Amino acid sequence: MDRSMLESQLAAALVDGDAVEIGTLAGLLARAGAVPAEALRWRADGGALAFAAQLDDAALDAFIERAMTVDLDSASEEVSDLLLAIDELCAGDTWCGARRLAHTVDMVVRAVHAWPAPWAPVSNLASAVLDTPLPGDPSRVMWAAVEAASGVASPEEAEDAFLTRRVRTALGLPLRMSLATELPTRLAAAADVPAPPPWLVLGQGDGWELAVTEEAGHRVLVVSTAVAVDVAFELDGELRTPAVREGASVVRAHAGAWTVRVGTEVIRFDLDP
Repeated sequence: MDRSMLESQLAAALVDGDAVEIGTLAGLLARAGAVPAEALRWRADGGALAFAAQLDDAALDAFIERAMTVDLDSASEEVSDLLLAIDELCAGDTWCGARRLAHTVDMVVRAVHAWPAPWAPVSNLASAVLDTPLPGDPSRVMWAAVEAASGVASPEEAEDAFLTRRVRTALGLPLRMSLATELPTRLAAAADVPAPPPWLVLGQGDGWELAVTEEAGHRVLVVSTAVAVDVAFELDGELRTPAVREGASVVRAHAGAWTVRVGTEVIRFDLDP
């Protein structure tokens, strides 16, 4: 953003803006080494503490959630907007000494490392931002990870339908999907064979698979097993009794926090309405 525009916006914010806006604008100007004296006085008179106090935890969590859902269908503009929004807050966080963005940046970096391909198209933006000195700014680590994504992204990743779920699993976060999500269809073995029901895999292991599918007009969870293994379903901490069939355990899919245990494996995910 143009320096004169930042200075104008900061002057207005110092009159009637909130602490996060003031701190962010001043932080961006600090990167250019030109913070007005009024902003320095604001910071010394309690502004830095106000910035830290007014940062919204829910908003920071939303940044992480958005990073977890970045995939190969994500538009470059959406990815760059996400990174720039985090970057701006990092500027204010650094200038105010709040140190509130470290966790957010760490989770974004881990998402980039877990699946570089969707971030690779904005690596040039990362390189441009890194041309600006960012001493002590946590965003530098984030931009460095994105810049490196173009060198490690594998074309084969485009064929892997499970990567978005693997990213969340690698970060220790529950999977999340909506019950209204359209499930992928599977091809029938032959033209005269009825098409199998739609099927979305949530987890796989040696001899088993957990998926969401449709049955009698309802969404259901099914664990298909090729080996003898104990299967347990919990919804919001309460056990749900499955219908047990040959090679499968099935329960009705309801909105809530699910935990599915297959032998020693544990799969956690959230189903939204």
